[in-house]
Amino acid sequence: MNTNIDKLTNKFKDFDNLVRFLNKFSKETNFNYYFTTIAELKNNNQAINNRIINGLVTENNILININSHKLLNIIIGHEIMHLFEHTTDYQILQNEVFKYAKAKGDFDKFKVELTETYKNVKDVNIDNELTSELIGKYLFCDTTFVQNLSKHKNIFLKIFNAIKHLYKMATVGSKEARQLEKIKRTFEKIYQNNKAKTSTETQFSLSKNTLKEVADVVTQTKTEAEKNDTQFVKLKDKTIKVLINNGIPDLPMLERVSHVRENILSEQQARKLGFSIKGKHYHGLGVKTYLNIIDSMDNPIAVYQYTAKGNYNENNFIVVTPVKINNTNFIVPVEVNKRGQYNLVEINYNRIKSVYSKNSNNYITIMLKQGKIKEIFTQSTSEQTSLTTNNVSHYNKNVKYNTSNK
Repeated sequence: MNTNIDKLTNKFKDFDNLVRFLNKFSKETNFNYYFTTIAELKNNNQAINNRIINGLVTENNILININSHKLLNIIIGHEIMHLFEHTTDYQILQNEVFKYAKAKGDFDKFKVELTETYKNVKDVNIDNELTSELIGKYLFCDTTFVQNLSKHKNIFLKIFNAIKHLYKMATVGSKEARQLEKIKRTFEKIYQNNKAKTSTETQFSLSKNTLKEVADVVTQTKTEAEKNDTQFVKLKDKTIKVLINNGIPDLPMLERVSHVRENILSEQQARKLGFSIKGKHYHGLGVKTYLNIIDSMDNPIAVYQYTAKGNYNENNFIVVTPVKINNTNFIVPVEVNKRGQYNLVEINYNRIKSVYSKNSNNYITIMLKQGKIKEIFTQSTSEQTSLTTNNVSHYNKNVKYNTSNK
C-alpha cells in the first residue's frame, strides 16, 4: 500500500515539476502549452496505428501528450526550430537534420507518419514539423548527431546556449532537469574537444608585411604622406572565415592609409606629424592595440549584415571582435567586393573601413530591432575576451606615442 502511495506521490510531483517548467517556458516564448491524451488524439484522427506521439503544434499552441514518456522532446525540438526562424542558419540546420535522418533510414518513415498526424491541421509545414520532430529525437540520444552539428559552429553554439538556458529553468532534481543535464553534458564535451582542437590549429591571418606597412603609415609626416602613392594597407591576406562561409569571396582585406592613421594616432600625435584634425576622428589606439583588434577578427563574437533598411547596402557587414574596452566590444565595419589600387596595381579586395568602440553595446540591439542589420553569426559568450589595462594604454589620446608599440 505504502509503495503505491509513494509511486502516486512521485507521479504527482513529476507532473507538478513539468507544469512549473512549461509555465516558465510559455511566458518566455509566448507559446501556449496544452495537455492532451492518446484518446483525444485518436478521436481527432491524429494517432497512427496506436503509435504514441509526443504532441503536435497548431499555430501558437503546442499540444503535449500526457501519455508520452518523451514530453520534453517536442518542447526542445520546437524551441530549437523557433530559435532559428528567419535566420540564414535555418535552411542549413534543416538540411543537416534531413541528411542525417536519411542516412539512418528514419526520414521516410517519420515523414509519412507526420503527414498523417497533421492531415486535419490547416496550413502546416510538414518539413518544418519533421525537422522539429527529428531534432527532438536525436538531441536526446544521438551523440553522433550532435557531433555533426558542431561542424556548423554558429548553429551548435545557439543550440548549446538554448539547452543551458532551459536547464536553468527546470526545477532542480526534476526529470526535466536530469534530461536536459544529459544533453548539456554531451554539448559541453564536444564543445571543449573542438575548442582544444581549434586552439592548436587556428592561425590568424595578418599579412606578413602588415606591421611594416602600418609602421610606415603612422610615422610619416604629412609631407611624406603626400608624396606616397600608396592608397591602402593590406592587413590580411585572406578574408575572415565567417564571411567566406556566407558566400563572400576570399580576397585580401585592405584599409585606406588615411583610416589606418586615424585609428592608430591620437590628435596630439597627428598634429606633431603635421596633419589637420579638422573633421577627422583620431582614435589613438596605438599600433599594438589596433593590430590586436584586426587579428581578433578571425575569432569574432558576432557578425551582422546590413539589410535594405540599413544605412549601407548589403555588401556591408559589422564584425564584433572579442576585444573590449569599458565593457564594450570593438567593432570593425567591412565592405566587400571592392576594387582599388594596392602597390600601384588594381586588385579586388574586401575593405576594412575602420575600427572603433561604441559607448554602448545597445548599438547593435537597436539596429537589429529596427531591421537595419541581420545576424549571420554569433559566438558563445564564454569565448569572449577582454583587453587588459596594459593593452589599452594607447587608447588614451594624450599618451605619448612611441614606435616600440608594435
